[in-house]
Amino acid sequence: MPRIDHVMVLLDEQAYLDVAANTFLREEFARMHRKDADSSVAGKYATLGIAGENTLIELFGSAPLAGGLVFSFEEPGSSPLARARLDESGQVKYYHDLVRRTVPGSAEQQPW
Repeated sequence: MPRIDHVMVLLDEQAYLDVAANTFLREEFARMHRKDADSSVAGKYATLGIAGENTLIELFGSAPLAGGLVFSFEEPGSSPLARARLDESGQVKYYHDLVRRTVPGSAEQQPW
């Protein structure tokens, strides 16, 4: 079974603002942090991260993407295993790609 360590979700702007303002999520449920980033897929954007013990949920509000759900895997071999499971189901269409990002101190984008 693939172990997902990072899930990215695109929200409408109001839902994003509601989550950002939610005291329970921030103070009692998980660690929350706003982050500015730059990637090969989405360009420049800001996200709200909700960090659990093993998984990060990253919420996008007003992003330059139209929609989608992104999974990231920490353990080697998890990504091909997840794609194989999706293929076996025959029920899910997907696109996979290596996302790159700008890292401070480096001129070149690095694999995420």
